[in-house]
Amino acid sequence: MDAKSISAMEAIRDDPVLAVNLKAGKMLNMLGSLGYIRIQNLKPSQLLVHPENRSGATVNPFNVHQKGWQALKVGWSAKKLEESYALEVSHNWSVKHKQLQAMQTLVEASQGMLAPVAGTEQYMSLSASHMSQFCKAVGAGCLTQDENLASINKVLSLAGAGTASPSQWRKVCHGLQFLQGALNASNHIAAKATEMELAMSIAGTYKRTKSLETAIQTCRSMSNLKYLKVVGDFVNNYAGGEDFPLVQFLVHLERAFNSSLMLGEEFMTAVVGTHFGSTHTTFAVCRSMLIAANLSSSKQQDGVARLLVKTDLLKLQQSSQKANLEACEKLGKMLVEEHMKKNDLLKSETVKVLGRFFIRCALYLTQKEGKGRESRTFGSLSSIHAQYMLENTPGDSNSSNGAGTTGKQTVEKVLSLQEANDAACIAGLKYNWLKPGQYYSKRDSKDVFRFAGLTAENAEFIVRDMYGKEQAVLVQHADLFRFRATDKKPASMLDQEVVSKLQPEKCLQWQLELEKAQVQACLLENSMVDFSKLVLTNECKIFAGAKILKGSIQIYPFGMVSLLKDDDGKKNLAGSKVVASKFELAKASGAIPLFFWVTPVETPEEASMELCHTNHNMLEIPCFKPKKQLASGQQFTYFKVQADKGSAGPKAKKAKTS
Repeated sequence: MDAKSISAMEAIRDDPVLAVNLKAGKMLNMLGSLGYIRIQNLKPSQLLVHPENRSGATVNPFNVHQKGWQALKVGWSAKKLEESYALEVSHNWSVKHKQLQAMQTLVEASQGMLAPVAGTEQYMSLSASHMSQFCKAVGAGCLTQDENLASINKVLSLAGAGTASPSQWRKVCHGLQFLQGALNASNHIAAKATEMELAMSIAGTYKRTKSLETAIQTCRSMSNLKYLKVVGDFVNNYAGGEDFPLVQFLVHLERAFNSSLMLGEEFMTAVVGTHFGSTHTTFAVCRSMLIAANLSSSKQQDGVARLLVKTDLLKLQQSSQKANLEACEKLGKMLVEEHMKKNDLLKSETVKVLGRFFIRCALYLTQKEGKGRESRTFGSLSSIHAQYMLENTPGDSNSSNGAGTTGKQTVEKVLSLQEANDAACIAGLKYNWLKPGQYYSKRDSKDVFRFAGLTAENAEFIVRDMYGKEQAVLVQHADLFRFRATDKKPASMLDQEVVSKLQPEKCLQWQLELEKAQVQACLLENSMVDFSKLVLTNECKIFAGAKILKGSIQIYPFGMVSLLKDDDGKKNLAGSKVVASKFELAKASGAIPLFFWVTPVETPEEASMELCHTNHNMLEIPCFKPKKQLASGQQFTYFKVQADKGSAGPKAKKAKTS
């Protein structure tokens, strides 16, 4: 096809005003006139689903069977497929491989409801994809969850075998991939699209047009969803980037649950519009987790999922929830990015395992654990992550094969006849909360019990005394209700290295106390205060009550000393420096050391006292002395300066005021 014709058809496809059926009709008429469409009888086994069908959402296996039943109920007619179109599989091997692989991924996620890929398929359906895959599934004898279609062995009933006959299709040349977008739009009219399918459609159009507004308007021509703008806002703000990984993941998860439930305007608006109070993240992954939970919902009302509702999201705005939200966002983002780097985010097994992680996180955040498809409760994000790691281990026996699970364990062991009649095995199932190696407490006992194992009649525990001697304790099954899991550990002797530090001669605190006692003795010995010559006021001030000669009084910080730290924050040698600590007068009932009653002033000239030091037994001790003779009524004041860092002698120790 020449470039002019291609450009004209792309303009029709992306026209936001032209009605969808008119859009498809104009493009098909143009192709027919140019000879690119041929009519041919095709068998269902020759058909794949186009990878971009429904903007990448392709088909829902549950809806495939449901539509097949509806067609059979009113009477099967192959003529209904005569207006359908199919595109040739690419002749380029690498492109063809991707087209086959996309269908293979869809089949693997269908849990046996869709026919396997043979590799010989020659065409991809652009319309009637659900019906053609239903015909193919009937021919392959696929499993079904629809009771109306199931035979005795839960496979599609042979009553629909006539659906496997060839029917007329309009075959389109393999090079015209852009036609898929127009014909895909009409699919959304025939079947009501979910919010995530519409989100994929908006995302697909945005990738072509680079305009969100155009994408929404184009999608509006094929859907009358009144809150389509809200869906568009989700795509724009929370889809994870221009490749829309979170939207693609949610669509695949929706398909894994065979869900066609709507999320509803109220819930979608809350998901998009709720502000969770952070300036560092928009919580795009957490919002996807909340959507994932409702996609898995088994509770619905009028076709709208009701597992989570608006009020559940509004509760997450509370400040107490912020830490949990941020932790979930950080962990979820890390896991999504890991799978994106591995290029396996949309693989069937990843969708199942990571999808369960998303759902569990959402129910944990909204305090609805145990109310979804899975009755198990985890109680913490770390437990949820641990289960994810367990399930994500290749070949792990604890991983689940389904998108959603029920019961407390992901996979339950099937008992053999011998095990089903073994008392120890039965007790193990009944008391499965007992884990070997873990510790338990017993009512009315101070011992800590380590669980060792179960026998046919008893549970064996190990009790260890503080000397390390162990003793086995047998407990009858009937008495196990007295035991509870505990974080306590058995008593044990301290290492000799630790014990030695408690001895007085090796205890640093003891050395400090000795140094402090020496300081106190020195202060008491050097104190020279004649209280008969002083006047003390309730304002914590000192005045001379009589004439006081220079140097005739010395006031020390008696009674209040503590360890002083160097400027770098490290403790000096024990007792080398001490600091006087000031107490509030009210707290000490007037017994505050007299040293702190001396009032500081702003200039040296105003000071009547001087701060100096005296030396005693290698200690440099601060004290106040009169600078000159003091007259009666003169206040004791001093000018506070930085303490002199000079040494008062060899290795002199220093005491400072605070």
